[in-house]
Amino acid sequence: MEHWADKYSDQVSGTTRSDQIRLEEGKIIRAAFPDVWVALKERVNQDAEILRAKFPGQAAYDLDVALERAGTALETLVIRRKSFPFRNISITPKIDARVLNLIKAPDLDTTGTPERFERDVIRIAVSQSDLNFYSGGKLLLGPVQLSESLFSYVCANT
Repeated sequence: MEHWADKYSDQVSGTTRSDQIRLEEGKIIRAAFPDVWVALKERVNQDAEILRAKFPGQAAYDLDVALERAGTALETLVIRRKSFPFRNISITPKIDARVLNLIKAPDLDTTGTPERFERDVIRIAVSQSDLNFYSGGKLLLGPVQLSESLFSYVCANT
């Protein structure tokens, strides 16, 4: 019969099974995310072009996509609606925290300066060896659904 102290044997070695899983998932995310980030940036640019072409002259689809750098390592993807009502969303990956940080600016003044911000995150998880993304409890599969989610915010009419 197993002694109750045997369940602590993993702690003696310095890592628990959950720590091992977390570390392994971190390796998978760090290895897979760069390709997903490139695909997301490409998809966002494609979607912006498609929306501008399908809805010319409509303010909700007068969009600008840009990459901004903060420091040397952080790259932020920004989607801006250029016509009133102005609105933008900034997406910055934080791989070690397993999130995409979102800064939503629903109210911009006429110069494009945010009057207020809303912060949100899209969580990154591993399912087998694939990356999954969760926003507000909703599963977003890959760059296509991520892009759709981002544009649904920027193009909203409220």
